[in-house]
Amino acid sequence: SGEFVTFEDIDLYPKPVARPRPPIWIGGRSVAAQDRAVALADCWFPSQPSVEVVAAGRERLVAKAAELGRPVPDLAINIFAAIDADGERARSAMRDSLSHRFQGDGPLFDATFAGNPDEVRARIQRYVDVGVTTFDLKFLPLTVEDTIAGMRMIAAEVEPALSNAVGV
Repeated sequence: SGEFVTFEDIDLYPKPVARPRPPIWIGGRSVAAQDRAVALADCWFPSQPSVEVVAAGRERLVAKAAELGRPVPDLAINIFAAIDADGERARSAMRDSLSHRFQGDGPLFDATFAGNPDEVRARIQRYVDVGVTTFDLKFLPLTVEDTIAGMRMIAAEVEPALSNAVGV
C-alpha cells in the first residue's frame, strides 16, 4: 500500500532464493550511480562501458567503499556482442546495428564485443582483469537464429577458456 497504488491479495512466485533479500544492482556510469552502488547496493552495473570506464569506476568504488566503511560492490556489465567464426562479419553486424550511436569504429569497438571467438574471449578477459564478474550480453544481429548461434558459440568456444583461465 502506498501513496499512488494499493495492491491486495497479491502473490509473487517464484519467491526469491537469496536470503535475506535478492542482490541489488545499480546501473549507470555516472559518479552518482557509482556512489549509490557503494552506499545502497551489492553490484555496480554500467551499460556499454569501455574497459577504461570500468577500471576507473572500480577505483572510485574502492575509495568510496573505504570512505563509507562499506564493502566494494561486485562489477557486472551490460554490453552488446556480435560473435561469428568470421570476425569481420561480426564487426559488420555491430557497425550495421550501432554505428549511429558512436563516433567511429574506435569508440564502437571499445564499448562492445565483436569478432571471432578468440577476439571476443580476449576482450572479455580484459574486463575480467579489471574485476568484472558478470556479463549481460545483448547479441547482434537481432534475430532469434543469430542470438542462439551467438549464445552457442560463447558457451562452446569462449566461456570454457575463460573459466579455466580465471578459475571460475
